[in-house]
Amino acid sequence: MESSIRPNTGIAREHLLLIALAACGADNPNRSYSFSLDTEITLSAFLTGCIESPQLCALAPIYNSAGILSQRIASLIEDLKASPLALGPNSTTDVVTYDGIKSAIVSALYFPFSWYGLAELLAAVIEGNASAYASATVPGYSPPSLFPNLAGPEVQNGIQCADRPFRSDDLASMLPVLARFETESWIRGDGDVAIQVLQCARWKFTSKERYEGTFDNIKTRHSALVVGNSIDPTTPLASARNLSEGLKGSVLL
Repeated sequence: MESSIRPNTGIAREHLLLIALAACGADNPNRSYSFSLDTEITLSAFLTGCIESPQLCALAPIYNSAGILSQRIASLIEDLKASPLALGPNSTTDVVTYDGIKSAIVSALYFPFSWYGLAELLAAVIEGNASAYASATVPGYSPPSLFPNLAGPEVQNGIQCADRPFRSDDLASMLPVLARFETESWIRGDGDVAIQVLQCARWKFTSKERYEGTFDNIKTRHSALVVGNSIDPTTPLASARNLSEGLKGSVLL
């Protein structure tokens, strides 16, 4: 393993005391990506906290049950798939779309400091309140543009797609993958397929430095400490657990 992985640190290997391995979305590093295993758990925690702290949550006056609120958000998202909602005169920024509202939810769930703004945004959309929608702010999120700047995403794809082994020219072969992702998460499964599978399926090259060995029974020079948490929409606890199981003598915190 040491001879196959070359961290780009500019530090001689004999002087490298610590290396961090991120299992951001792997249900097992040897297999496929599963970023979304804990997304619904995180959404449930957000909605439960909302109901328990009504003075801080714009959604609480609308519904007094986290379960009912979750069902309402799910039905709202499904309705937006067929009928985008106009909440202002600007056809670019004032139209609430299926992918836009999903992106807002997933982005905000990753940053708890955004939950206050997410509640305001969802309340405005549920009630069809244009002025409240215009004033709602979710840090890190902006409505999708009709003419997005693709330079940034293409740079990211160039790195991630070259590292991923899955390739296919047949859409039918991707349907089982789509079904698995949607089963894992109704809130982000189809979006993950678009980002992780469809964009990379026909990528023309792979990275020469891509590690293709196993992560089973790896003996590290020092015992590894693997840290995970239980409420994370992108880095599920299962990823940390499975990574820890592949590293001999490691401890999962």
